[in-house]
Amino acid sequence: KYNSVFYLFYFDLKGMTFAFLTFDSFHFRLSIMELTQIALIAAAKKMDIKVDLLEGCATDNILFSKGDKSILFCPDGVPLDNLSYEAFEIAANKQLCKYYFRKMGLSHPQSISFTDFDVEQEQLQNFIKTGALYVFKPLDGAEGKGVCMNLSNLAQVEKAWQQWKDKYSVFLLEEQVAGGDLRIQAIGGKLVAACIREPATTIGDGQQNLNQLIEVRRSIIQAKNPANSLDLDDASFELIQKQGLTLDSIPTLGQKVQLKYVANMNQGATATDITDEIHPDYQGWIEKVAKTLHLNIFALDVLTLDYREAPTPDSAWALEINGRPYWYHHTFSERRTHDMAGMILRAVFG
Repeated sequence: KYNSVFYLFYFDLKGMTFAFLTFDSFHFRLSIMELTQIALIAAAKKMDIKVDLLEGCATDNILFSKGDKSILFCPDGVPLDNLSYEAFEIAANKQLCKYYFRKMGLSHPQSISFTDFDVEQEQLQNFIKTGALYVFKPLDGAEGKGVCMNLSNLAQVEKAWQQWKDKYSVFLLEEQVAGGDLRIQAIGGKLVAACIREPATTIGDGQQNLNQLIEVRRSIIQAKNPANSLDLDDASFELIQKQGLTLDSIPTLGQKVQLKYVANMNQGATATDITDEIHPDYQGWIEKVAKTLHLNIFALDVLTLDYREAPTPDSAWALEINGRPYWYHHTFSERRTHDMAGMILRAVFG
């Protein structure tokens, strides 16, 4: 009928995707929800929290309500009242973030920001030290996109800039420090989950060639989160060659083959939970960030030589603050998982 509205809900439990379709005489809408939103909806149902998909409001945000309290959640699964405009600006600007790290007394890599290599190459040359390595990255980049590692001279910086200058406007050249990629999740100003993220790798079985092993690993990654992928790029092939291999090579049984430089979940990294082992002094770092930026829910990225030891200026370096952290990887991390959706909703609604 002219005024009829039909709804179709589609669940793919194995792939953990959810589609919501609305049909009427004039509109057809297909909205794919984030896995964080699906997890929050499932947790809200158990906790008697009302969910409003805000259909017809032209938004991907979802409204959660309990009693007199209503909170809007973004697709990343974070309540938007948690993130002030000030905190958003600081977290989105990696160079500004370092300024606040200095104010908080948190060690961090030194860096310089620039817009146009041709204009600012003298400043960049003065920043680069002989024998040191550097990381090139977009100032406001995410998911490891645009990141180039192991740069040691101005020509390599220019090459990275030429590759990414049309996609980003401001860039960062940062000291490359050693250490494992540590992601700390905070809720209510408390450290609730921590994991070490390792760049995408595959393990040889002595039978399959590298290309076949990558296909197997790719399917495992996407089964855990369809938004993540394992796509080989120029840096991947360079890394494979450095390990003396090609896609046709057959790695030996147990041989570990690294496929990416960047430990980003979106690019196929592995998250191993270390919440029970991380040194308690990292809680102090979390408290400083929460107090300075007035944040309750956030993630802190750190490079550390040993997460079990107390962080010092020679062993741990804060990289960036994530004001809208995509926390879903904590729900399928190796060794231990966390009910992130439940913890966030309890922190918001009690």
